[in-house]
Parts: sequence; structure tokens; C-alpha cells
Amino acid sequence: MSDLTFIKKELTVLIIDDNEQITKMISTFLRLNNHKCIIANDGEYGLEILQKEQFNVILLDLAMPELDGYEILEKIRSSDKISKIIILTASNITKENQQKFKEIGIKTILQKPVDIDVLLEKITTISKYQ
Repeated sequence: MSDLTFIKKELTVLIIDDNEQITKMISTFLRLNNHKCIIANDGEYGLEILQKEQFNVILLDLAMPELDGYEILEKIRSSDKISKIIILTASNITKENQQKFKEIGIKTILQKPVDIDVLLEKITTISKYQ
């Protein structure tokens, strides 16, 4: 399969982020690129959806009230979903946490504000190996 064929493949993306402006912007952009988006604006709902459905890629914010991204990662740590996660964060991540993420299978961490074209490239790359 050529890269051009792959890029046209519809992907299903779960966005777990409490910032509704960010989820709206990202989902609009991804939908314009022919991808399906499911949005969870809180960690509890995101975890619930994550446990019920399959996704090509999961965009996960770390800093959320109630159930945050770190807790979600802990709850799904042993599942195959870990390799599908792209962490989105406005916070600085310590080298220790970067190493922990790498050890559990997280391949991509993006700082907010995220460059939408870079995000699309990372989504395409991660989903290519699923």
C-alpha cells in the first residue's frame, strides 16, 4: 500500500481533553481531513469510551480535573491502547516522566499549543503501525 493510499484512510480518533476550544479545533481539522472524532471533555467519560470502543489514535491531555491523564494511563497501562496514545500537554514534562511514558509505550508527546499539521503527521504515523 502506498503512503498516498494510506493517508486517505479514515481514522477514528478519541480526543480526551477538558478544554472544549482545543477539542473543537482539533476535531474540526481532523474531520476536514476525513477522519472520525469522538470527544470526551473529562477523564471519566474518556476512560469509559476508551474501555468500550476501539480507536486508531487517542489524544490525551494530562492535566484535567477529577480523573487526569496520568490516572487514565495507569488504568489502561497493560492494554494495547497505550501504543495508540499521543499525549497533549501545556505543562512541562520532567525527564523522569518522559522516560516513564517511553517505558510504557507512549511514543509521542506534543506541547500545547499544538501545530495542527504536526499533529496530523503524528496521528498518521501512529495509526500506520496499528
